[in-house]
Amino acid sequence: MPSPVLPSEADAAAPGVFASVCAGFKSMFAVGRLFRELINFMFTSTGELSAAFIALIPFPPVPTVTPTPQLKAIPTIFTDITIGTRDFTVPAGVYALDVEVVGGGGGGSTNAAAGNIGGAGGGYGRAIFTVTPGDVLTYTIGVGGSTGDPGADGGDTTFSGTLIGRGGKGGDVAGALIAGGTYSGADIGAHGWAGGSTWPGNFFPVGTIAINELFFHGGKSGHPLCHQNHGIVASPSTLGAGGNSSQPSIGGSAAIIPSAGIDGAVIITYQTYTPI
Repeated sequence: MPSPVLPSEADAAAPGVFASVCAGFKSMFAVGRLFRELINFMFTSTGELSAAFIALIPFPPVPTVTPTPQLKAIPTIFTDITIGTRDFTVPAGVYALDVEVVGGGGGGSTNAAAGNIGGAGGGYGRAIFTVTPGDVLTYTIGVGGSTGDPGADGGDTTFSGTLIGRGGKGGDVAGALIAGGTYSGADIGAHGWAGGSTWPGNFFPVGTIAINELFFHGGKSGHPLCHQNHGIVASPSTLGAGGNSSQPSIGGSAAIIPSAGIDGAVIITYQTYTPI
C-alpha cells in the first residue's frame, strides 16, 4: 500500500497551490477588463462602430469618377462636284461613311434635226463604308459630256474603287432613246434616265408641238433629287443630268442650243459628336 501523506507535507503544499489559483483569476480578470475596454472602444452605446475605431480601418481610397458626358450627333455633308481625282481623309471619331456617287451626264448633239435625242443622265449609287479615322480613300468625279455630233459620253464617278456611277451616253440622231448611265457596288442605286425621256415641264406650253420634238431634252441622272438639265448650271437638282440636243425652230418656238452634260458628283455624309 502507498504511504499516506503526512499532514505536515500537505500543509506545506497548500500555500503554493492557492497562490497559483489566485494568479490565474487575476489574469482572467485582466483579460476581461481589456475585452470590455476593447468593446467600448469599438462600439458606441447604440451598438454602432465608433468613429475612433473606423478611423483605424485601412479602407482603400475611393476612386474619383468622372461622369461620361452625353453626346449629340451632328451630320456633316461633304459635296464635291469638281471633276478629277482626289483623296478623302476620314476625320477623327468617324467610323462610317454614307457615300453617294453620280456619273456625268451625256452631252447634247449639235445636229439640228427634228427629233434629235438629248444626252442621257448619269447613274447613281449609294453605299455605307466602314472606316477608321485617318483612312485615305480615293475618288474620281466624272465629267459631263461635251456637245458634238454625236454628243460625248459622260465620265464615270467612282469612290474607293468599288462604288461606281457610270456616265450617260451622248445625244444623237437616232430612232431610240439614248441609254442612261448604270451603277455598281451600291447598296441602293438608280440608272440615269435615257435622253429624251424627261418631260420638260413648262419649257414649252403643253400641246404646242409633237411629242417626238421633245426628245431633244437631256435625261435626268439617277440621283433622287435631280431634275432635267435645261442647260442650268450644276446644282444639287441637276447633278449628272444629260445635255439638251440641238433642235430647230418648230411651230414658232425658239431653236434649242445644245448643251453639255452636267458633271458628276461625290456626296459623303458622316456623323460627328459634341457634348450636349
